[in-house]
Amino acid sequence: MLHSALHKPLLDTTYCPEVIEVFDQHGLLAGRVHGCFSYECSRTFQSESEFIAWLFDGELAVFYVGSELVINRIQILERVSREW
Repeated sequence: MLHSALHKPLLDTTYCPEVIEVFDQHGLLAGRVHGCFSYECSRTFQSESEFIAWLFDGELAVFYVGSELVINRIQILERVSREW
């Protein structure tokens, strides 16, 4: 999934995903469906995330390892990071 996402273009600024899910190495952290139904999983403080993956409609859109942004296919994140 990582290798495939590296070669995909940025998502269009008008794209609005139906399903957004956030995962780490332990599994699902949170999600949102159709902008109105949200869900999340409980974790202990000992369960530190090694990476965070944001999937939009099943496609990898953002991937962090620690605090390093490895994959960024959403343009708004690119503009925000330049402003910092």
